[in-house]
Amino acid sequence: MGTQRLELRATQTLLCIESHGARRWQRVQKGDIEGASFRADFANNDNVPAELTNVAPGQWRVGFRADRAYHFWPRQGRVVLGGEPLCGMLMLFQARAVAPDGSILPPGTAATLLAGGGADYWLSTSAPWDNYRTNIGVGVGHLGRVGPEWAWHGMGTADTEALTLLARDGFVDRTQP
Repeated sequence: MGTQRLELRATQTLLCIESHGARRWQRVQKGDIEGASFRADFANNDNVPAELTNVAPGQWRVGFRADRAYHFWPRQGRVVLGGEPLCGMLMLFQARAVAPDGSILPPGTAATLLAGGGADYWLSTSAPWDNYRTNIGVGVGHLGRVGPEWAWHGMGTADTEALTLLARDGFVDRTQP
């Protein structure tokens, strides 16, 4: 394990649904997570367990090898999409880097961790992984450095109009974890 651990909180997935010409956002996933430490290129779904510790309600500390990527997903499982057209999706979480014992990193500590958001569309809620024939990744690859302060990370496919609606309806309060 490296000299820094990743802490995560406020994990959530939202969908923008268009019905009868109107758009609305729906939070479809929020809460506990699980995951594993994967090869950085995810080849052959090669993964090993990671150190995942629940340090507070809705907050986790993760330790994993430097040559691996920690991939997490909602413990609640996959969500069935309805029949309405989607006008976007948004996967959000907050992350920060801490010392292995969870203590705050000293001032000036360089960020050694990256975080990226993404999602998968699966053929069904129970389809096993089958070398990308049963799922397809969405928005994977946008990475940001994780420093010692909590910061939002995520991925979205919504346009400006849908994101404006999201903020207006109060789904994302940047002041709360």
